[in-house]
Amino acid sequence: VLWKNLTYPAPDPGSEGELVIEAKHFGIAPAFPIVAGVLTKLDGVLDGSAKILWGKLGQADKGRIAEADLTLTDAVAYIPQFGQELHDGKATIKSDPPRGDGLQEIHITNVEAQGISGRVHGTAVAVMDGLSLASARAELVIDEDEELPLTIEGVPLGKVRGDVKMHATPREDGLDIDATIADAW
Repeated sequence: VLWKNLTYPAPDPGSEGELVIEAKHFGIAPAFPIVAGVLTKLDGVLDGSAKILWGKLGQADKGRIAEADLTLTDAVAYIPQFGQELHDGKATIKSDPPRGDGLQEIHITNVEAQGISGRVHGTAVAVMDGLSLASARAELVIDEDEELPLTIEGVPLGKVRGDVKMHATPREDGLDIDATIADAW
Protein backbone atom coordinates (compact mmCIF):
# COMPACT_ATOMS: atom_id res chain seq x y z
CA VAL A 1 0.00 0.00 0.00
CA LEU A 2 0.94 3.62 -0.36
CA TRP A 3 0.12 6.10 2.36
CA LYS A 4 -1.73 9.06 0.78
CA ASN A 5 -0.84 12.34 2.50
CA LEU A 6 0.51 10.18 5.32
CA THR A 7 -3.07 9.68 6.54
CA TYR A 8 -4.67 6.70 4.81
CA PRO A 9 -3.52 3.61 2.91
CA ALA A 10 -4.30 3.08 -0.79
CA PRO A 11 -3.35 0.18 -3.07
CA ASP A 12 -0.07 0.61 -4.92
CA PRO A 13 -0.99 -0.06 -8.59
CA GLY A 14 2.63 -0.97 -9.38
CA SER A 15 2.97 -3.71 -6.76
CA GLU A 16 1.75 -7.25 -6.40
CA GLY A 17 0.00 -8.15 -3.20
CA GLU A 18 -0.21 -10.90 -0.66
CA LEU A 19 -2.52 -11.30 2.29
CA VAL A 20 -1.76 -13.90 4.94
CA ILE A 21 -4.43 -14.67 7.50
CA GLU A 22 -3.60 -16.50 10.71
CA ALA A 23 -6.80 -17.07 12.65
CA LYS A 24 -6.63 -18.17 16.26
CA HIS A 25 -10.08 -18.38 17.78
CA PHE A 26 -11.29 -15.55 15.49
CA GLY A 27 -14.99 -14.69 15.70
CA ILE A 28 -16.68 -14.55 12.27
CA ALA A 29 -19.53 -12.23 13.32
CA PRO A 30 -17.88 -9.30 11.43
CA ALA A 31 -18.61 -11.20 8.18
CA PHE A 32 -22.36 -10.90 8.85
CA PRO A 33 -22.90 -7.93 6.45
CA ILE A 34 -21.78 -10.18 3.55
CA VAL A 35 -24.70 -12.58 4.18
CA ALA A 36 -27.22 -10.16 5.73
CA GLY A 37 -29.61 -10.58 2.80
CA VAL A 38 -29.95 -14.31 3.52
CA LEU A 39 -29.27 -14.69 7.24
CA THR A 40 -30.30 -12.63 10.26
CA LYS A 41 -27.57 -14.06 12.49
CA LEU A 42 -24.06 -15.36 11.88
CA ASP A 43 -21.32 -16.22 14.34
CA GLY A 44 -18.66 -18.84 14.92
CA VAL A 45 -14.97 -19.35 15.54
CA LEU A 46 -12.31 -19.66 12.83
CA ASP A 47 -8.89 -21.25 13.32
CA GLY A 48 -6.12 -21.88 10.78
CA SER A 49 -4.44 -19.99 7.98
CA ALA A 50 -5.02 -18.75 4.45
CA LYS A 51 -2.82 -16.98 1.93
CA ILE A 52 -4.24 -14.86 -0.90
CA LEU A 53 -2.11 -13.52 -3.77
CA TRP A 54 -2.97 -10.98 -6.46
CA GLY A 55 -1.17 -9.34 -9.37
CA LYS A 56 -0.59 -5.67 -10.07
CA LEU A 57 -3.73 -3.55 -10.39
CA GLY A 58 -4.99 -3.39 -13.95
CA GLN A 59 -3.18 -6.55 -15.07
CA ALA A 60 -5.06 -9.47 -16.50
CA ASP A 61 -3.31 -11.69 -13.95
CA LYS A 62 -5.94 -12.32 -11.29
CA GLY A 63 -5.31 -13.11 -7.71
CA ARG A 64 -5.71 -16.57 -6.28
CA ILE A 65 -5.92 -18.40 -3.01
CA ALA A 66 -2.40 -19.76 -2.58
CA GLU A 67 -3.39 -21.94 0.34
CA ALA A 68 -6.21 -22.36 2.82
CA ASP A 69 -6.42 -24.66 5.82
CA LEU A 70 -9.16 -23.41 8.12
CA THR A 71 -11.52 -24.92 10.69
CA LEU A 72 -14.85 -23.37 11.61
CA THR A 73 -16.42 -24.35 14.94
CA ASP A 74 -19.28 -23.17 17.15
CA ALA A 75 -21.01 -21.68 14.12
CA VAL A 76 -24.51 -20.22 14.47
CA ALA A 77 -26.71 -19.05 11.61
CA TYR A 78 -30.37 -18.04 11.58
CA ILE A 79 -32.28 -18.54 8.31
CA PRO A 80 -35.50 -16.51 8.68
CA GLN A 81 -37.20 -17.89 5.57
CA PHE A 82 -37.18 -21.34 7.18
CA GLY A 83 -37.59 -20.14 10.76
CA GLN A 84 -34.55 -22.20 11.64
CA GLU A 85 -31.48 -21.44 13.70
CA LEU A 86 -28.60 -23.78 13.07
CA HIS A 87 -26.02 -24.00 15.85
CA ASP A 88 -22.97 -26.01 16.89
CA GLY A 89 -21.90 -25.78 13.24
CA LYS A 90 -18.51 -26.89 12.05
CA ALA A 91 -16.60 -27.26 8.80
CA THR A 92 -13.08 -27.78 7.47
CA ILE A 93 -11.92 -25.57 4.56
CA LYS A 94 -8.92 -26.57 2.43
CA SER A 95 -7.67 -25.41 -0.95
CA ASP A 96 -6.26 -27.46 -3.81
CA PRO A 97 -3.50 -26.06 -6.03
CA PRO A 98 -4.81 -24.47 -9.26
CA ARG A 99 -5.74 -26.98 -11.97
CA GLY A 100 -4.32 -26.97 -15.49
CA ASP A 101 -7.24 -24.81 -16.67
CA GLY A 102 -6.40 -22.16 -14.05
CA LEU A 103 -9.42 -22.94 -11.89
CA GLN A 104 -9.00 -23.91 -8.25
CA GLU A 105 -11.15 -25.95 -5.89
CA ILE A 106 -11.83 -25.04 -2.28
CA HIS A 107 -13.17 -28.07 -0.38
CA ILE A 108 -15.52 -27.58 2.55
CA THR A 109 -15.79 -30.89 4.37
CA ASN A 110 -17.06 -32.18 7.70
CA VAL A 111 -19.95 -29.73 7.45
CA GLU A 112 -22.37 -30.26 10.31
CA ALA A 113 -24.96 -28.18 12.17
CA GLN A 114 -27.70 -28.81 14.71
CA GLY A 115 -31.21 -27.41 14.45
CA ILE A 116 -33.75 -26.87 17.21
CA SER A 117 -34.02 -30.61 16.89
CA GLY A 118 -32.26 -32.65 14.24
CA ARG A 119 -28.99 -32.27 12.35
CA VAL A 120 -27.72 -31.59 8.82
CA HIS A 121 -24.34 -32.70 7.47
CA GLY A 122 -22.54 -32.68 4.13
CA THR A 123 -19.79 -31.31 1.93
CA ALA A 124 -19.30 -28.47 -0.55
CA VAL A 125 -16.81 -27.44 -3.21
CA ALA A 126 -16.28 -23.90 -4.48
CA VAL A 127 -14.53 -23.63 -7.85
CA MET A 128 -12.62 -20.36 -8.04
CA ASP A 129 -11.43 -18.46 -11.11
CA GLY A 130 -8.78 -16.34 -9.46
CA LEU A 131 -10.61 -14.67 -6.58
CA SER A 132 -14.01 -14.92 -8.29
CA LEU A 133 -16.47 -17.75 -7.82
CA ALA A 134 -16.80 -19.83 -11.01
CA SER A 135 -19.25 -22.35 -9.54
CA ALA A 136 -20.11 -24.18 -6.34
CA ARG A 137 -21.75 -27.45 -5.46
CA ALA A 138 -22.96 -28.89 -2.18
CA GLU A 139 -24.46 -32.12 -0.93
CA LEU A 140 -26.43 -31.92 2.30
CA VAL A 141 -28.07 -34.79 4.17
CA ILE A 142 -30.68 -34.82 6.91
CA ASP A 143 -30.85 -38.38 8.21
CA GLU A 144 -34.09 -40.22 9.00
CA ASP A 145 -33.59 -40.13 12.75
CA GLU A 146 -32.45 -36.48 12.75
CA GLU A 147 -35.23 -34.61 10.93
CA LEU A 148 -35.22 -30.81 11.06
CA PRO A 149 -38.40 -28.85 11.78
CA LEU A 150 -39.74 -27.08 8.68
CA THR A 151 -41.11 -23.66 9.54
CA ILE A 152 -41.80 -21.07 6.88
CA GLU A 153 -42.06 -17.51 8.18
CA GLY A 154 -42.99 -18.76 11.64
CA VAL A 155 -45.64 -21.29 10.55
CA PRO A 156 -44.66 -24.87 11.48
CA LEU A 157 -45.26 -27.26 8.57
CA GLY A 158 -43.70 -30.46 9.90
CA LYS A 159 -40.28 -32.06 9.73
CA VAL A 160 -37.94 -32.67 6.81
CA ARG A 161 -35.27 -35.22 6.04
CA GLY A 162 -33.51 -36.32 2.88
CA ASP A 163 -30.65 -35.65 0.48
CA VAL A 164 -30.18 -32.32 -1.27
CA LYS A 165 -27.68 -31.55 -4.03
CA MET A 166 -27.13 -27.94 -5.03
CA HIS A 167 -25.17 -26.29 -7.82
CA ALA A 168 -24.57 -22.54 -7.99
CA THR A 169 -23.20 -20.38 -10.80
CA PRO A 170 -22.68 -16.64 -10.58
CA ARG A 171 -24.46 -14.11 -12.75
CA GLU A 172 -24.14 -10.33 -12.85
CA ASP A 173 -26.79 -9.64 -10.22
CA GLY A 174 -26.45 -12.71 -8.00
CA LEU A 175 -26.34 -16.50 -8.15
CA ASP A 176 -28.32 -19.10 -10.06
CA ILE A 177 -28.92 -22.06 -7.75
CA ASP A 178 -30.22 -25.42 -8.92
CA ALA A 179 -31.26 -27.84 -6.20
CA THR A 180 -32.10 -31.51 -6.56
CA ILE A 181 -33.84 -33.31 -3.75
CA ALA A 182 -33.06 -37.01 -4.12
CA ASP A 183 -35.26 -38.13 -1.25
CA ALA A 184 -37.38 -36.04 1.05
CA TRP A 185 -40.02 -36.80 3.65
